[in-house]
This record gives sequence, structure tokens and C-alpha cells, in this order.
Amino acid sequence: MKDSLLADNTLALKLLIDSPVYVLKQDITEPTNAEVITSVADELISPYKGRFLKKILFVISGDNLKLSDNDWDLFNKTISALKLSIDDIAIFENSIDEPIKDLTSIINELKPNKTIVFGKVSSTDNANTSILNCETLKTLSENKDLKIQWWNSLKAYLS
Repeated sequence: MKDSLLADNTLALKLLIDSPVYVLKQDITEPTNAEVITSVADELISPYKGRFLKKILFVISGDNLKLSDNDWDLFNKTISALKLSIDDIAIFENSIDEPIKDLTSIINELKPNKTIVFGKVSSTDNANTSILNCETLKTLSENKDLKIQWWNSLKAYLS
């Protein structure tokens, strides 16, 4: 018996060479509608970036949330120096002019162990956490004396 898949069948060989080949996986499990909806809802509702595993909340607040590369560089160096990662923290950006949500509400919902606020914020009198208020990242990156003072305060606050 001759095997029909051998290379002497020129038509089959031509189709194999000239046509796209598709590999179909048999065991693909499609997520249910509920799983898809939950996943999308989590992404849309989450007011912060990060996984928040160590319950440390960083709030970047002010009139203009467009941070420069220098500002982000200072923030990233700070996180690294503290031996933290994006998985450990939450970053919440809130504009004074167009607040996403009241900061006190966010703090009371997330229940952080520590909260560090860069810039101006609305009142946090009813927040159930300790808060370290700081200058904006821009101000800190431009003023070495303030940056040293802030760094020492931050280390003491997080210890």
C-alpha cells in the first residue's frame, strides 16, 4: 500500500508549500462571560496602578499630573532604594481640578498601612491611616536639600 502523503504527489506537495498551514489546538478553554466581565470590570474600576501587596499607597496629586521623566526617575529610584516594586505598592494619581475620587474614600476603601502623598490634596481628616505629606515630585527633584529631608522622613515613616 502506497502512502498518499509521500512527496511523489506533486499536487499535495505544491499545496503544502504554497498554502498557509494552521495548527488547531483541541484543548482551548474559553473563559466564561462572567470571567471576562469580571476581568474587564476590575481593570476599569481599579483607581490605582500596582498590586498593593505590602499595602503602601503613593498618591500623586496636583494641578498637572503630567510628570516629567525626571519626576518618574526620582520616583522609581525611591521605590528601588526602599526595596519595593510595583507589586508592593499602589500608585494613585488624582488631579485637584478633576478628582477621580475623594482621597479619603480611596484610603478608607483600600485600607493602606502607609500612605505617602506628593503634592496638594483635599482634606484627609477622616482617613483611617497615617499619612506622610510631601512636596511634589517636581519640587523634590529640583531641590537637593528638600529631597534629602524628604528621604530621611520617608525612611523613618516606613520603618
